[in-house]
Amino acid sequence: MLSPLSRWGSFLLLLSAAAILSFVFAHAVWPLALPPPWEDEIHFLIPAVSFAHGNGFSGARMLTPQIYWMPSGYYILNGIVFFLADHAGLRLARLVSFLCVTGAALILRHVVAVVLGELDERRPVLGTALVLVWYLSLPVVFGADIARPDALALLTTLAALDCLLRGRLLAGFAFAALSVMVHPLLALPACAVAFCALPMLRPSRWNTLRVRWWEWLVLVIAIAVVAVEAERLAGDFAVYRAHWAFQLSRKAGRHAGAAVKLSAVVTFVAACWAFVSCWRSGWVEAKLSPMLAWRFALVFGIAAVFAHLTGKEMWYFPLLLLGLLLILCALLGSLRAESVARFGVLAIPLAAVAVLAGLATWGIGLRAHGVYGFHVQPSVLARIDTDLRAMTETTHDLLAHEDAKAALVDPSLYYPYLGQRAATLPQDFTWNPLSRPADIGFDHVVVLKKGYPSFASDFPAGLLPGYACTAEKDLSSADGRYVIGITTVTRGADAARPYVPCAS
Repeated sequence: MLSPLSRWGSFLLLLSAAAILSFVFAHAVWPLALPPPWEDEIHFLIPAVSFAHGNGFSGARMLTPQIYWMPSGYYILNGIVFFLADHAGLRLARLVSFLCVTGAALILRHVVAVVLGELDERRPVLGTALVLVWYLSLPVVFGADIARPDALALLTTLAALDCLLRGRLLAGFAFAALSVMVHPLLALPACAVAFCALPMLRPSRWNTLRVRWWEWLVLVIAIAVVAVEAERLAGDFAVYRAHWAFQLSRKAGRHAGAAVKLSAVVTFVAACWAFVSCWRSGWVEAKLSPMLAWRFALVFGIAAVFAHLTGKEMWYFPLLLLGLLLILCALLGSLRAESVARFGVLAIPLAAVAVLAGLATWGIGLRAHGVYGFHVQPSVLARIDTDLRAMTETTHDLLAHEDAKAALVDPSLYYPYLGQRAATLPQDFTWNPLSRPADIGFDHVVVLKKGYPSFASDFPAGLLPGYACTAEKDLSSADGRYVIGITTVTRGADAARPYVPCAS
């Protein structure tokens, strides 16, 4: 049997190797191809860049006051990083996501150890394999290489669960609140477990609480972020409400099938069951009851599955895998001592099955059509990276030749475009679903007509009232994978006139 020190030392060594492999493959070799630049990233990063420059969370660069359909927690983190690094860019934001997911894996290993209990002490290879397989699975590697709040949400929700399992209640509730300020839907597992832990705060249990200095720090940070969000809500409530109505309508428009309804019921029942269990026996001799560990993990896992089924976003797959992992650990952690002794012999075969399951996720991406249109074949990724760079450089040259002053750029091209442009090239603006016309004076519009994996954008005619097309030109990569349309526009005196396209 390995000592605790050697067990954690072995895990840290393996996680370090896995992190280096993941970083080199996804962040260093093809940093803008695995996955390609995503328009969501622009929506989240523009407010962060504005915050780093001391301009609040302005969305002026995408023709809207702010982005209100997501809370400000993710903007604040990236804004602080951009300010400290004195640099703002897509690659740096993706590095932040990578660090968040790696931190989440570290926390997850302790959570798994607590939930598995004696089984982890007897056979630590199982817990280590489960965490490493989760960390290296294709959905998690994708999630660690995209500038979205999902990675930070994984970190804060797991931190909330870990703190509650440690009996650090103040920090646990604070991290749950921070999770809501990062991503309300993905915060559901942390909030469900926080609900289960509420009985531990009743007055008769106060003498068992031991609050550390760092818990107060986490609480202060959580209160500050909540205050910032409250100020955003009060400062522009009408736009705030409109943006949230847009986001909720998107979710409501996706059919809630039987699986969603069943997972909602199971989540509610499991949370109530854990709540009652916590009320009856939350503490044993000033320590958290071991019985609650696997019940909290079970509630977290079921709620994670529910959140994934409700959101129906491909970027939520890391949370789904996390939920399934914790459900499995909860079932194993609920075994009695005599069952643990018998089950120990199956730990290594089960770890091997987990490794094969993790590798299978990459097998899906290696198919000819990839997964969700994404490819992981090195040859395909190299061509994509080359095509994207060549296309943006050609676009720069054309706009420079035409002495462009202000360009409206497709969201999917916005940061790759900025990442390679010179300071003398035009000011760049982009759009999102709630952008509105602005008095900017555009002279060019750059639109992705064909791209990777398979999406294309419509021409933003609604943002250009009073404008008319004067010239059009399409730029295409050698293999036709990318087609970028560049339209020269001019603004007339009648601002109420709809956009006039070029004659066919």
